[in-house]
Amino acid sequence: MKVTGIIAEYNPFHNGHQYQYRQIRNNTDTDYIVVVMNGDFMQRGEPAILNKYDRTHMALEEGADLVIELPVFYGTGSAEYFAAGGIYLLQALGCIDRVCFGCEYNDLSVLSDIATIYSDEQPDFRNYLNKSLKEGNSYPKARTNALLQYSKEHGIILPDGIEKELSKPNNVLAIEYLKTLQKLSSDIKAYPIKRVGQDYHACELPDSDNNHLGSASAIRSVYADRSFRTPDSVMPSIEPLLPEASIRILTDAYGKYAPLSMDDFYPFIRYLLLTNEHPLTDYLDISEDLANRMESIYQPELSYSEYVDAIINKQYTRTRIMRCLLHILLGITKPFAVEQKDSAKVPYARILGFRKESSGLLTAIREQGDLIVIQKVKDALDSFRINNPSAAALLQLDIRAAHLYEQICCQTYHSTIHNEYTQGMIIL
Repeated sequence: MKVTGIIAEYNPFHNGHQYQYRQIRNNTDTDYIVVVMNGDFMQRGEPAILNKYDRTHMALEEGADLVIELPVFYGTGSAEYFAAGGIYLLQALGCIDRVCFGCEYNDLSVLSDIATIYSDEQPDFRNYLNKSLKEGNSYPKARTNALLQYSKEHGIILPDGIEKELSKPNNVLAIEYLKTLQKLSSDIKAYPIKRVGQDYHACELPDSDNNHLGSASAIRSVYADRSFRTPDSVMPSIEPLLPEASIRILTDAYGKYAPLSMDDFYPFIRYLLLTNEHPLTDYLDISEDLANRMESIYQPELSYSEYVDAIINKQYTRTRIMRCLLHILLGITKPFAVEQKDSAKVPYARILGFRKESSGLLTAIREQGDLIVIQKVKDALDSFRINNPSAAALLQLDIRAAHLYEQICCQTYHSTIHNEYTQGMIIL
């Protein structure tokens, strides 16, 4: 049995994801595809436009065999946390042969060499990194500067233009995946696929009738526009970029319980900023300098976007600020992060859905895996509270995040709430 793992968000599932599945099926000996997927909140620091159960349906209908939820702590963290959580989970399943990921630069040997330098963090590299940070650069920029300086000083030859490649999100994640595989001395093989179609950050739909590989950002920019009144007015422009299952599910959801945006959650963030239950520096990714900046800039009349825009500077990127605000919303603190990161494993696999003909895969995971397979959330939480408090805290965060998302869905659209304690797996 050969199994390929994918770490994804599917916000939403589009033709580029379908292309990845086809590449795996056509060019490898894969029998099963296992997806570790973010729940209701994304790594960029925003809610998914569609709940995790609908996105699981999309993946299963388009060819995934099993979808497992990436705990929200990892799924909403920096690239390092996101990649580590996904790889920890795939490793613990005990049956994954390769991990497939898309990236703009797919020379595996170069990416692996960079991952090794980042992992080792020799004193010279750390000094270059700290120097660049003190100059006011963002962490991603500072790390790239340190890499270039370290490589030059130590005679390491990197390809021309590599600094431009290292600024692209999928390449950043690719290196983090490789770092974690190296850290675990994992037997899982990396299988990069060169990304095709629109740029990751593109927010405009492709203008060519022949280009059906648009970015998720472009799709979301249209679908998330609530000025449209009906699915018929929003879907036609994005349908060419989506497979059939995604078209149907997005059409059925629009205006009934989707889309959601961070604006819907901002009143809760405002409340937390005003009550100051925890100092901002208690939350993950918020330094003292950033906390001071957030507090000095905050004004109740600012919208979410206006507040984020006002904080952005050379040192703090939009994504980092959005992620920090999400950490405040979800209550993800630095001590909690240290506790989870030190364990270097994910203790459970929460199954969101699977294909019935792939049930043998679940048997293999139960026999070979080094984790608890969760089918009933309430039972698992009760057990963890007695036997594994750290796992209980991680799962409780997942439950709290999901219930918050569903509560906002209900408040915005008067929709029915998914209850995490009673929601069953999706079996296709």
